[in-house]
Amino acid sequence: LEILKEAFQVLMIITLSQPVGPTFLNFSEEVKYRALRDYNYTYNEKVTNYVTASFHDSMLLLCKSLSKAREVKKNPYERYLLVNEMRNSSFKGITGNVTIDESGDRMADYALIKQVNTTTGDFQVINSMKIHYLIILISNSLFD
Repeated sequence: LEILKEAFQVLMIITLSQPVGPTFLNFSEEVKYRALRDYNYTYNEKVTNYVTASFHDSMLLLCKSLSKAREVKKNPYERYLLVNEMRNSSFKGITGNVTIDESGDRMADYALIKQVNTTTGDFQVINSMKIHYLIILISNSLFD
């Protein structure tokens, strides 16, 4: 067990940044409340995860595109029209500012985290970055 704790002291993880702020915290509390009320499910986490909030923001983006199609009297069932409406757009979502580029990719916030306490398992953000694509190259020599 001590060997694992020592190994984790040098571990760094690149992950999607967890949103912060009152909008996300209110959303998280509402999700946890509804999960308990409607499904008798209790979250064991302080806040809901990024994927839940991102799904919500995805639905907002879809509704925004449907609304635009309706305004210009276009067929809302034409999927290419909806996707094109999503490109080059931005809005304020639960996860923060949501920006979609001309290719339809989302600009995301990533965090580099490191374990700071092997007893409690606590991690701390040591760097944040906003990037389109995350490509990680791992040398084979690490596994020799």
